[in-house]
Amino acid sequence: DGLLGEFSSVVDAVNWAVEIQTKIAESYTDEPDNFEIEYRIGVNLGDVIVDGDDIFGDGVNVASRLQEISETGGICISEKVYAEVLGKLDIEFADGGVRSVKNIAQPVQVWRWSPEAKAAATRRYIENDKGSQLADRPSIAVLPFDNMSGDPEQEYFSDGISEDIITDLSKISALFVIARNSSFTYKGQAINIQQVSRDLGVRYVVEGSVRKAGNRARITAQLIDARTGGHVWADRYDRELADIFAVQDEITSEIVNALQLVLLPNEMERVARAPTSDFQAYDYYLKGRQCFHPYSEDKIIEAQQWFERAIECDPDFARAYCGLADCGSLLYSSYGGHRENLDRALEAVSRALDLEPDLAEAHSSMGLVLSGSMGLALSGKGEKRDAEEEFAKAIELDPDLYEAHNYWARYCFEQGNLEEAAKHFEQAWRVSPRDPHTPSLLLGIYRDLNRKEDVETVALKTLKTGLRKLEVEPNDTVACLSSAFALIHLDRYPEAVSMMDRAFEIDPSDRITQYNLACAYAIMGETDKALDFLEEMSGTNLRNVDWMENDGDLDSLRDHPRFKKIMQRLGASKTDS
Repeated sequence: DGLLGEFSSVVDAVNWAVEIQTKIAESYTDEPDNFEIEYRIGVNLGDVIVDGDDIFGDGVNVASRLQEISETGGICISEKVYAEVLGKLDIEFADGGVRSVKNIAQPVQVWRWSPEAKAAATRRYIENDKGSQLADRPSIAVLPFDNMSGDPEQEYFSDGISEDIITDLSKISALFVIARNSSFTYKGQAINIQQVSRDLGVRYVVEGSVRKAGNRARITAQLIDARTGGHVWADRYDRELADIFAVQDEITSEIVNALQLVLLPNEMERVARAPTSDFQAYDYYLKGRQCFHPYSEDKIIEAQQWFERAIECDPDFARAYCGLADCGSLLYSSYGGHRENLDRALEAVSRALDLEPDLAEAHSSMGLVLSGSMGLALSGKGEKRDAEEEFAKAIELDPDLYEAHNYWARYCFEQGNLEEAAKHFEQAWRVSPRDPHTPSLLLGIYRDLNRKEDVETVALKTLKTGLRKLEVEPNDTVACLSSAFALIHLDRYPEAVSMMDRAFEIDPSDRITQYNLACAYAIMGETDKALDFLEEMSGTNLRNVDWMENDGDLDSLRDHPRFKKIMQRLGASKTDS
């Protein structure tokens, strides 16, 4: 009436379990009068000891206990198994919570599957005409186009084509578009369109490829309806590089036509507008955008140099000025740069708005600049501009602009307006559901707003997303820290410390990493360790005092003499600047 099975592959084990339970359920559906034998299955990952025809060990014991708490006809898997199969199987598991099981010292995080749950999920997916919760407008994700050039150095170019299609589509108010942060998490993976659709909550998916050779490029693109798996539209373009903007415009137009969308007059003009007439400037801009990483000082500086080169080639390239402004803003606010960084950023974004007053990215960049200078400042033309007004204008022009939602949320947090910060972080997360950093920031806000149920729900989702990202990018410190914060809020401190150590080993001198480690240790009550990291960071003349003053993660430190000295030193630096 039972068996114990050993598999060399955890993926094979889970596949086998699902196939067994599915076929048993189907056989009883077809012949309901049959005598039914139903099974429970538990799957765990761990070392086993072989003794003749028997196997035993802690790994086996946990699997046995998981079997006992599984529902009849269902499967229970451990957190280790879930982390290993995440993204590799087209199988959905529901969070079963943290369970204490017999004769196992530590509680076990459980994930569940059952034929009924699968059928219900399928029904919900089919019944929902959009394949997502966003039934008010069609939803779409543009996956990173494959680089077919045979040269890894050209990766930035194929990525840039994908990003610009995302940018153009996001200007259309009748369409919901997933941000690059999430759609690019599938880069380099074998794609299952239905799984992508479920992960991102979209009905339509765009995929394609780019082959760049000499002064020519061959681009293929296809629009797929994830509900049916069928192609809605597909085409191939073989053009000179100088015509690349026309190709992007044609792809966007074909998608709009295929989905029968109605564009407003101003949207038609903005979508059709080429960002620059100089291909070399565009090429430098794409390299800058590939380098730009808001959580790496070295990458920001490198991106800044590429944007400057793009502007040298085309002094009227508005998007390049936006990139330059974002670099200056982040170097000032996050990495202890001088006031000169912020002044240059204001100058750059003012120029971008002069060139394209209706460019959403420019208004978002202006909001970021102003949020670094107390929310209100004079533009290069002497006009008073307000950070929140700029963010609102950016979202009016592009409702799905992730950066505008994210930067606005951060500004609200720095002002101590947690309710508004939560609202904008939630909107950013909606646009980029595979980004673990955004929900990890929500954890502390929900905690301080006493939204306990939201804390647990978001912690589990953050952990799932963070582990998935680490499978693709094992050296991503943001994913490590996001996962660590999720584990802390789930009271799984030893696992959290392991993730924190991993982040520190990847980049021990990064100031953002040091700050987040200080926050994490403060939440866990490790006061001395938290203060050590803050003191290590404080000598860098950071300008994030407003953030620290409103960060509930640090509340346990506020009465400590060492913390008061750190804040005094940072406050003085801020005033002097």
